[in-house]
Amino acid sequence: MRNVSGVLVALLMLAANGVTPHHATAHSINYTICATTSAVFSDNDHYEDAWRSDGQRPLSYASLSLRKDANCNWAPDSPYEYFGDGFADEDGCVSFTTDYHGCFVYTWRSYGYLYDTEGLSVYTSTGSLSQVTGFIAAPPQSTTPFAFSVPTNASARVYATFAYMATREFYGSAGGDTYVYLDDTACPVCGGGSSNRACAGDNNSAHVCLAETDEKFLMGHEYGHVNLWQSTSNSIVNDCSLNGSTHDFGSKEYISCAASEGWASFVALDIWNDHDANSNPEGYYWWDQASDTCTGPPDPYMNQDVIDQCPDTPDDRDLVRADFSGCWDQCVTQFMHNMHTGTFSGRGTEVDWMRAFWDYHTNDNGEHGTWVSHAQLQAQIQASGHLGPLDWYERLRIGVAASAGCDQYRRLVDYFDNNGADHCDGACADVPNCADCDSTGCPP
Repeated sequence: MRNVSGVLVALLMLAANGVTPHHATAHSINYTICATTSAVFSDNDHYEDAWRSDGQRPLSYASLSLRKDANCNWAPDSPYEYFGDGFADEDGCVSFTTDYHGCFVYTWRSYGYLYDTEGLSVYTSTGSLSQVTGFIAAPPQSTTPFAFSVPTNASARVYATFAYMATREFYGSAGGDTYVYLDDTACPVCGGGSSNRACAGDNNSAHVCLAETDEKFLMGHEYGHVNLWQSTSNSIVNDCSLNGSTHDFGSKEYISCAASEGWASFVALDIWNDHDANSNPEGYYWWDQASDTCTGPPDPYMNQDVIDQCPDTPDDRDLVRADFSGCWDQCVTQFMHNMHTGTFSGRGTEVDWMRAFWDYHTNDNGEHGTWVSHAQLQAQIQASGHLGPLDWYERLRIGVAASAGCDQYRRLVDYFDNNGADHCDGACADVPNCADCDSTGCPP
C-alpha cells in the first residue's frame, strides 16, 4: 500500500475536470456523498449484552472513484468521463464543490487508510482486491450527507466491519497495514484444514472463510490477534501445541495460548458489548472453591452466556453458545480449576483469560488501581517485554508494575486471581518494588 500524507478528510476531487474544491464560483454546487454497505450478521445475540443492530455501516476511509454520467442513463460498460478519486472519511463520506450537476458512476475498492496512513485491504479468494461499480442518481445540491449503498458482498461487509472495529470500537492504533484474506468454501486457512473457519496468519493478516463473513465475533477475534501484534513490538509467543495444536474456548493450554486467544476473544467481546468503563460499581462473579458457591453479583455489562459459561457436561466445549440455565448456581468461572485436572502451573484457558482482561479493563469497584483504556492495556503489555510459552502472567505482572505502579499491579493480580488466570510457570516471584503489596493494598 502506498502512503497518503495529511489527514484523510472528505476531499475526493481533483482540481481538474471543472472541480474547484477550495474556490467556489457563482455556479458551484456543494456535495457530500457517503458510501455505506449492509452488514447483517448471523451470530446476533450470542455472548453480547447490547447488540449493535444490523444495518448500513459506513465504508470508512475507503477508496472511491467518481465518473460523470451527465445523461443519467447508467450502463455499466459505458466509458463515463473521469471526475476524481480519493479516500472517504470515517463516515464513508466525500465532500466537494463543483459546477457539474448530474448523475455519477462510482467505483468502490476494498482498501483504504485508517488512522491517516495505516492501510486496510480485503482480498478475495482469488487474491485480488474487490471492486464494485454502481450508479448514483443526481444527488441533492447540499452539504447534508447523501448516502448511497454499495451492494452487499463478502468483501464490502468484511471491510466495513474491520474498519468499524478498528476506528470506532477497539481504539488504539493497529500500528501498521492490515490485510484480510477471504478463503473459498473449502477454507484450508493457515494450514488448519477444512475445520478452520478463520485464523490470524502472520503479524498483519487475518484469514476468514467466505462462509463465515457474517460472524461478527469471529472477525472480532481475528482482529484482536492482529491488534495485539501490531500495537506492541514485543516478541509474543502463542504456543497452542499442548493438545496437538488444536484449542478451543475451554481447553487447558500453555499460558501463551490461553492468553493470546483470551486477548483476541476479549477484543471481540469489548467491540460488540456496550459498556461504560466507569459505571460498573458492583462487580463480577467468581468461584469460591472453599464454599463451592458463587460470590458477587452479576456483571451488569456482560450477558450471562459469557459470565457463566456452563456447558451441559464437563466435556462440552461449545461454550460460546452453551445453555447456562440451572448449572452450578449459574456460576462457573475459574474454568480451568473447575473443569480440568492435572498441572495448572504455566497453564490456562481462553475463557478465564478473556474474562480477566474484561474485568481488568472495565470494572471500577473502588478497589485497587483504575480501569484501563485500550491504549493503556497495550502499553502495559508492551512494557512486559518478551512473552514466552509459559511466562505470560509472570511477565505481565512485572510490566504492569513497572509501567503503571504497584496499586495497578494489585488490581491486575486481584482480577486475574478471581478469574483463575493467575498461573506463573512455577511459584510467582515477587515483583520488584511491589513485594509488600497484600490484600489491603500497596504501600506508598
